Amino acid sequence: MKRLSTFLCIILALVMLLCACGENEVKNDNKENENKNGKVSVKEIVNLSEYTIVRADNATQKMKDTITSLRGIFKDKLGTTVPVKTDATGVNQYEIIIGETSRKQSVEAFETLGGDYDYIIKLEGNHIVIVGGSEEATFEAVNVLTESFIQNGKLYAPTGAGHALRNDYTAKSFTVCGKDISEYEVYYIESMGSQNAKKNSTWAKDIRDFIGTKTGKRLPLVSEHTKDKNYIMVDTSSLNYTEGAIKVEDGNLILYGSFHAIDFVIDHFKNNIVGNNATIKLENGITELDSGDLPTVYSKQNLMDVLQYAYDNDDVLIVGDEIGGNRDVPSRYLEYYKNGNETRPGTGLYPAIMGVDMGRCGMLLAFLEDHEWGTISQIVCETIDYVAKGGIATYACHFRNPTLSQKEEWKSDRGNIGGEQAWRDLITPGTEINKNMMFELERDAKVLKAFDDAGVPIIWRPMHEMNGAWFWWTPYQEYSVLDAKYYVDFWRYIYDYFTNECGLDNLIWHYSPSTNLSKADTMYFYPGDEYCDILGVDWYTDGSGVSKDFIEKIYGPLMETGKIVNLAEIGIGDSLKAEDYRDQEGLYSAHDFFRTTIEAMRAEGLKAAFFATYTDVHTLAYLPGGDEIMASEFVIDLSEMPALFEKVTGFKVGE
Repeated sequence: MKRLSTFLCIILALVMLLCACGENEVKNDNKENENKNGKVSVKEIVNLSEYTIVRADNATQKMKDTITSLRGIFKDKLGTTVPVKTDATGVNQYEIIIGETSRKQSVEAFETLGGDYDYIIKLEGNHIVIVGGSEEATFEAVNVLTESFIQNGKLYAPTGAGHALRNDYTAKSFTVCGKDISEYEVYYIESMGSQNAKKNSTWAKDIRDFIGTKTGKRLPLVSEHTKDKNYIMVDTSSLNYTEGAIKVEDGNLILYGSFHAIDFVIDHFKNNIVGNNATIKLENGITELDSGDLPTVYSKQNLMDVLQYAYDNDDVLIVGDEIGGNRDVPSRYLEYYKNGNETRPGTGLYPAIMGVDMGRCGMLLAFLEDHEWGTISQIVCETIDYVAKGGIATYACHFRNPTLSQKEEWKSDRGNIGGEQAWRDLITPGTEINKNMMFELERDAKVLKAFDDAGVPIIWRPMHEMNGAWFWWTPYQEYSVLDAKYYVDFWRYIYDYFTNECGLDNLIWHYSPSTNLSKADTMYFYPGDEYCDILGVDWYTDGSGVSKDFIEKIYGPLMETGKIVNLAEIGIGDSLKAEDYRDQEGLYSAHDFFRTTIEAMRAEGLKAAFFATYTDVHTLAYLPGGDEIMASEFVIDLSEMPALFEKVTGFKVGE
């Protein structure tokens, strides 16, 4: 449907009603208007109170609502209440006929229209006729009447040829697999729970209206599909950043690509497949496409060099944040949403690291329906865009407990899987628990492979906080901890699958225990130097600073490996969260956060390459003073990453 504002504003600005009565000529420069003399003749309706609105006896509820709205406008702007009746009743002397009815004037006016997108408004004797080639076009015509032909408390009606919108439909025939395009419906996805769902609807409407302006046929927009109908659909489930295709499969027309590439695919469809052809004939087949605009990003070694530099220099700290759910970060760092529609300023800066979870706290890959992969494509493409700006991406996964049903979602990463035999079965091909685990690992690998194909390095942080007792991947059985070998074997199993079977060499493997030592120390489950690239801790501070245990039993042992260490996931404990945000600064601010973590660590000689908050109340965007911390000289945000990469590695971001 064309945006009403495009032509309403033109008409409203140019239709200058000259007199209060009689017929008057009005200049109209709207090029889409059918009146070739450039003028619209109008007549003031001085007896509106004698008119009756007429609609079809079987009018839809939307048509009835439109007429109700029109009556309200007549009442508010003209001070007249106009009654309504159906075309099943007798003819009145004065009528406003809306839409397709059995009235002679309505039938004749409809026959002058060439397509579903056309409409006409005209005065026929004492009858004002408002009709479109489709119900939607009639709605547009009603809006034009109220916006452009009600002026200064008076109603005017176009006379003569009237005011009409008639498009030049260049495609005289459009068929797909021998079926006329008018038999198709345009399918869109509305249930993905992300921005992508909204975009899918927008793309579908765009395609529907483009085909309509070529053929004059307005196709139905539907959000459900069945096997007995044929559809035109936009499918953004591809994870390949640049590639797409135009497919005709089983009579369906599919515009396929990634969240990034789909605009290129749609433009190709419009310009090269349809164009200005009078006859369009599509048959089963695939047209492969590639936008060719994959950005050049830094290498895995470049990233390791930058992390090493940050680790070795106390005047450099890379700051990041985890995405909460699918779509919160990094935009939340610019403005923070709290308490319904209330919006508070954030830091004004993007974090240098964006963290994504592929499990329960993010993508929900283990529970994803086929039609929901467009959501994943969006996150993948936006991650690549982020890295192309110099940002760093870290991915984790709250794995679903493989002993649970796939449909169980909430807290699916909790519990345990059993004793030693269950852990042996977990990595034994063919067992039920292994099949369930592989279902998720295969999906994770599919996403990580998209980054590998794009040359994008990813910090991969699997099975974090394994030394606690809250996730199922902790080898903790009632009151005892199983031998560390079961966890290590599982880590190496995943490593072998991703590295050797899937061929992923873009991953930086990140070992990330918790600072909570209630079950095991931070190095108890360490998989070995060969299977780990960097280390870190997940720390939810109580604000007390750095203890002796933190130095000797938690962080110190990680640093002794000689590898880069960081604060992989950091936040504030419950005692530091104010019930009302207005009390947060007095309780615990961003300055307190840094003083009791980074500054306290550095005072003890502990180093960290980066500092990644978890999300929500744990972020620098939420905590008062976070903007000042982000603006500190030693804190590196996204805008400063290109200079850091060039300084350390010589790689120039964006070139």
